[in-house]
Amino acid sequence: MSSVTPFPCQNPDSRFDSGTKPVPEPEWVKQDLRVPKYDDVVFARPDLSQIIGDAEANRDMFQSCSRDRSGKIISSLRSWARRAVLEEAARYTAELTGSAVELPADLDEQLLFMTGHQPALYHPGVWIKNLLIGKAAQQSAGLSLNLIVDNDLVSSTAIKIPQGTRDTPFFSEISFDETIKKKPWEETTIQNEELFRTFSARVEKALNVWPELPTPLLCNIWPAAVAHMQKSDRLADCLAAARHAQEQRWGIENLELPISRMCQTGPFLWFACHLFKNARAFRSTHNEVLSEYRKVNRVRSKTHPVPELSESDGWIESPFWIWRTGETRRHQLFVKREQDQIQLSNGTDVMTTLPMGENCDLSAAIEVLKQLPDQG
Repeated sequence: MSSVTPFPCQNPDSRFDSGTKPVPEPEWVKQDLRVPKYDDVVFARPDLSQIIGDAEANRDMFQSCSRDRSGKIISSLRSWARRAVLEEAARYTAELTGSAVELPADLDEQLLFMTGHQPALYHPGVWIKNLLIGKAAQQSAGLSLNLIVDNDLVSSTAIKIPQGTRDTPFFSEISFDETIKKKPWEETTIQNEELFRTFSARVEKALNVWPELPTPLLCNIWPAAVAHMQKSDRLADCLAAARHAQEQRWGIENLELPISRMCQTGPFLWFACHLFKNARAFRSTHNEVLSEYRKVNRVRSKTHPVPELSESDGWIESPFWIWRTGETRRHQLFVKREQDQIQLSNGTDVMTTLPMGENCDLSAAIEVLKQLPDQG
């Protein structure tokens, strides 16, 4: 049974307003979310019938919002961010497919449906999100974008295959690449091309013990992954190319964009600098709302749904990861203001210093952030 408990946020600056009319925060509602017990059932919140209507409401709200944030009006910031992200997504999708991607001229008016996941070989329960946004975009003459979460860590380079008999079944693992130390997808390259190339054939052979099974879908999609090795040795790119090619055969034309490339766009760097500049207020609001969520949903874990942001000796934790090229461990990113500068640290070393006065714009700080990838 669900219960409703109001926990209004006490920080007035966290309230979002559209123009001059404030929009009150909705009450937290505890929901008992359960996995469906039957086959061919889709679990969705909100209901699938509401998706297009909700997207239209979001578009109208943000288009009319006149609140200022670090010198940017929300409505113009939205327009800038949408165009930058979609243009980068069009470039990346063209790299995957080998065909140019044309964007409509009226990007501000188009509905945009987004989802995202790590680039791993995921199951249908995850894949359905891609199909859903693709169909929603088609029904509304909008756009759909899948964010490839390549800043997450590679957890495995193998899949489990059922073996044995119906009476004594067991799993065996078949690898598509050499076992590697955990590191972000964006830095992971294919180590053994022959292992990668023969992956689908080895899976198909292993499944021959189940003659009643149809040919695995992997056999259809893997040639695209192998072909993409000629363009890129990044594991994430090759797996994305295979998945995207299959979605196209199903009539889905989602745009694709890795998080690593989105993070290099101007609007994202502006967003990061805005949070650095307002790190203390952001941490306070983040932890306050997180506490409210846990109370309503009776969550006792200190790490779910996310940990609190910490502060120590003036160093404030931000909601970002940072690492150096070649490292196998990500670090929290901490910020500290020193007069008209903000220092960024991984908790041990100061990584860089951003010029950022209390009342200045963020352009100088953005230029410094742009240089970080070239510095490793």
